[in-house]
Amino acid sequence: MVLWFAGVSVVFVWFVFRSPALDYRLVMLGSVLPVGEVVLGGPRLLHTLAFSVALLAVVMLATQQRRLVRRRWISLPIGVLMHLVLDGIWTQTAVF
Repeated sequence: MVLWFAGVSVVFVWFVFRSPALDYRLVMLGSVLPVGEVVLGGPRLLHTLAFSVALLAVVMLATQQRRLVRRRWISLPIGVLMHLVLDGIWTQTAVF
């Protein structure tokens, strides 16, 4: 399961952006981050769109005027969003 999210998310992000400047390790980390909620018994906060948007806002606000740092850390919220796409979480409207 972890390899599904890590591998496919990197391939999809590479096909969309084709940027050597993105940190694909952070894309993989972001895509497997919500898998940790298995310990809690199912999808919760990390599987919500609100968390992904909040994480993106934090990265954007924390990296103002630092373009290279932003280019690296933007990969984390992209990975979390890729997890939502690959997991099909929009089918569970109570969580999404």
